[in-house]
Amino acid sequence: MGNIITALRGLALTAFTMLAVPPAAAVPDESADTEHFFPLIANGDGFQTRLFVTNVSDAGNQCTLALRGSDLDAGIFQAHAAVTTSGAEATIDLPESGADATLISTGAGALGFGYAKLDCAEPAVVRMLLSLENGGVPLSMATLESASAGVKFQFPALPRFGDLAMVFSNDSGLDASCAAEYEDETGASVGGGNIAVPAQSTAL
Repeated sequence: MGNIITALRGLALTAFTMLAVPPAAAVPDESADTEHFFPLIANGDGFQTRLFVTNVSDAGNQCTLALRGSDLDAGIFQAHAAVTTSGAEATIDLPESGADATLISTGAGALGFGYAKLDCAEPAVVRMLLSLENGGVPLSMATLESASAGVKFQFPALPRFGDLAMVFSNDSGLDASCAAEYEDETGASVGGGNIAVPAQSTAL
């Protein structure tokens, strides 16, 4: 568990991004969709997750949030008038265009982590903020974008300032075997490793 906490702290410390509220006349957010997938959600041992959901359709909207992972259920979130929880799922009612809801986890208890899926009847803009706090004082924060499923990814790695972490989430019903390959700035291989990700789970 210590390695998992260290990896989560490293991720939170190295992925900080500011959230900004767009002006009223801004171009519509192209991330609006009916389906959203967040490969990491965490609660406990100082970690809190905040999920921001905004209805951008012209009518009322309803979203279903499903959590998958160790020690995670919808009861990790503080009570909210627009949210009804049942086990590992929650229903979010957004009765009109522009309605929004912010789900905030309690941060209490032992660390539980996994992934989250949000399915909405109409398009919604969704953001997630993962924070690490000590006695109510934020130590670090990371914004997490909705991700797309795939079998191959390529992305740049930032220079190492402390610990870095990679998150693998497998939403299928079968175990997955992943391989990470690292290259230097010339494209030459500098190592790698294999990662096993059980069905419907998250690995760090």
